[in-house]
Amino acid sequence: MAKAWAVGGQATGQRSETDIELKFACGTTGRFMKAEGSDVCAVVEGFNQAWQAGDLEGALAHCAPDVVYALHLDENADEHGGCWVGLDEVRTVLSRLRERFEFEVFRPTIMGVSGDTVRQRVEFTGIHKASGERMSLRYRLVFIVRKGKIFQADEFHDAAMLQAFFRLVASKGYAAK
Repeated sequence: MAKAWAVGGQATGQRSETDIELKFACGTTGRFMKAEGSDVCAVVEGFNQAWQAGDLEGALAHCAPDVVYALHLDENADEHGGCWVGLDEVRTVLSRLRERFEFEVFRPTIMGVSGDTVRQRVEFTGIHKASGERMSLRYRLVFIVRKGKIFQADEFHDAAMLQAFFRLVASKGYAAK
C-alpha cells in the first residue's frame, strides 16, 4: 500500500513498502530504496543499539566473520588508529576502547544511504577512565552492509582534536594508551 510522504513538510509523492524513510539531523526526512535481501539500516541500527548498551558481542553479531574495521587517524593521534580484519581483531580493538572510556553519550545519526552503504555522524562523550578527563566529539562512521551483515566500517575523526585531548591526558601524568 502506497503512503504519502513529505520532505520539509511538503507532500512530495508516494512511498511504497520497499522504501525506507529516514529522519536526518537537520529535521528533514529522505526516502531511499532498501537494499535487496536486507534492510541495511536495520543491520546498522542493531549494531548501534547493542554498542550503545555496552553489549560488544551483540554488536559483533551484526558483523560478517571477515569484517573490516578501519579507524582513519594519524598514527600519532591514538593507538587505536589502523585497520583490523576479522571478528577476533575487531573484538580486541573495540574491547580496548571500552576499557579506556566510560561512554556517556553515543548518538549516531544516519546522514545518508546509498545502496549497501550507510553514512552516519556520531556524537560521542566519554570519560577517559585513567585520567577522569571528559572527551566530547563528533565523527563520521561509514558502514558497508552485505548479505545482512556489516562487511566494513570506516571511522573518520578529527586527528588534531584527538591529539590535543591525549596531550592533555599526558600533561596530567597519564599515558595516552
